[in-house]
Amino acid sequence: MIRLILAVLAVAVLAQVEQLTSSCSISAQTGCKPCIRPDPDPNKKVENKAPDVTDVALDRTELKLPPPKAGNPATHPDYSDELRVSVVTIASDPEGDVLTYNYTVSGGRIVGTGPSVTWDLNGVMAGTYTITAGVDDGCGLCGKTVVKTVKVEDSEAAPACICSEISIDARHLKVSTTGRLFVANLTGPKRTGLTYQWTVSNGEIVSGQGSSAIRASRPSEGASPVTVTVEVSGLDPACNCPTTAERTFSN
Repeated sequence: MIRLILAVLAVAVLAQVEQLTSSCSISAQTGCKPCIRPDPDPNKKVENKAPDVTDVALDRTELKLPPPKAGNPATHPDYSDELRVSVVTIASDPEGDVLTYNYTVSGGRIVGTGPSVTWDLNGVMAGTYTITAGVDDGCGLCGKTVVKTVKVEDSEAAPACICSEISIDARHLKVSTTGRLFVANLTGPKRTGLTYQWTVSNGEIVSGQGSSAIRASRPSEGASPVTVTVEVSGLDPACNCPTTAERTFSN
């Protein structure tokens, strides 16, 4: 008889443990249903008290992006310790339950688990980002959460040089009877304030001198191939990037 009673109590306790983990919503925003804690007395209902996050400490709240790497286009460095934030979460539970820590971030990623983690913001753009910390005692994220904010600013360092490759294209070279159109193309980011100085080895520049495209007259039949040269002004001289291009076209 004693064994039977103990068996019944054990089943009742297990049933209430299941009720603790399944009768509570996991969303703190929508509100939580009451969770019942297991008790040796199957007729006794003890409502679980939700744990709260009382504070979240960040070792830094203002970050700066490192200078971009030179390239075409420029890119941010693969990794920087300056974009990692140490996070320490302080939480309390009235019943002393074991807690699971939950983090939600608007950018970056969380590295690690528990009350002390790292918020890795490598790869994000300049802007403001938030981290929300909550704790779960088996009944969902039903208690208070804490939100903290960090600001990521652009680097104050001078931007890396981005050199463009300069090429010359000839459009409708074979079919045009009124002249030949030559166009200078620059790779990379769009640039403004540039001027273009053109020369052609035969024929004359009809229009467009100073711009990225010129129209040149067509030489007489049987003339030698035309060599076209362009020099681009207005690029940053400190970068020592190429400023000229040359190409020869057959008639």
